[in-house]
Amino acid sequence: MNTLTVTTLPGQLVQINAHTEVDQVSSTSGTTFSYELIQRLRRNGDLITDVHVAGGGSKQVGVAFPQDEEPVIIWADVPPPGTHVYTITIQIINAVNVGSVTAESRSLHAIVIQT
Repeated sequence: MNTLTVTTLPGQLVQINAHTEVDQVSSTSGTTFSYELIQRLRRNGDLITDVHVAGGGSKQVGVAFPQDEEPVIIWADVPPPGTHVYTITIQIINAVNVGSVTAESRSLHAIVIQT
């Protein structure tokens, strides 16, 4: 979803700030809905950390309504010297009576800090 390339020198750390607004809209069927998603932060393809988000509720049959989640990751990474690609992704693990899921506003920022 978002990718950022960062170059580091020996003794530097990278502070990563990631945010995504995820909008779910329930389907018109059923009286309940539920969802589970994971936001993952990777460096050069390797998982660093993740955030699990789950939600749901009751509703009337024939009615659909939106629900927003905003997973946030704030992480201090100590990579080896070199150029690194940080990536944020969202994966839907489970969705029951959910009509659509959309990643709206999103951001991925990094600050390189000399330690």
